[in-house]
Amino acid sequence: MTKLFGSNGDAAAPLFDVNYGIGLGDNGLLPVETGASGDATSFEILTTTVLLAGDMTTQEPAAVDTPIQLKFGAPQTTAHWDLDALGNITCVTPGNYNFLLRVQWGRSGNMGAARLVVRFLVNGFQVGNPVYTTIDQSADVKTGTFEGSAAAEIGDVITIEFYRDSTGSDDGGVFPFVTTLGWGTAPSAQMLITESTVLQN
Repeated sequence: MTKLFGSNGDAAAPLFDVNYGIGLGDNGLLPVETGASGDATSFEILTTTVLLAGDMTTQEPAAVDTPIQLKFGAPQTTAHWDLDALGNITCVTPGNYNFLLRVQWGRSGNMGAARLVVRFLVNGFQVGNPVYTTIDQSADVKTGTFEGSAAAEIGDVITIEFYRDSTGSDDGGVFPFVTTLGWGTAPSAQMLITESTVLQN
């Protein structure tokens, strides 16, 4: 399973149910390639949502340096991935997948600064570097967005762990937000998985 994970820090990214082609040029296709026979071949990348899940509860560690596994709401099974109540995301169909994780970092206290850390794990092993944020005030809420891609095999398990670092205050977690205008609830943690397929034209 080959991975490349990254983060755009605290920048928020909307998560929508997507089914679209990514292309260059007016015809929506990638640049033309010419083979030895002189035939022109063009390609289109189709990206389709295969799992979208979010948790509507506050998730906080019990103490500093005590990781918890993030949950993503009620269990669900799609044709590609299975999500259980603990937040384990298991591949049921091999393919090339893209992962977009969004968390709403926050805290309830205001003593010192809280340092909050998140990491990706695949089959129990960390992938890439952890990412973190510092929250100074109880009113601060930061949205962290992290993304990556993977060639997943059947049985591969994705999990996300989160903890408060002991260099900061013992306070902070991921929090949902209920809108006053009835727009719904912003999840404390949300995972979007899409599949990329190359189409030859």
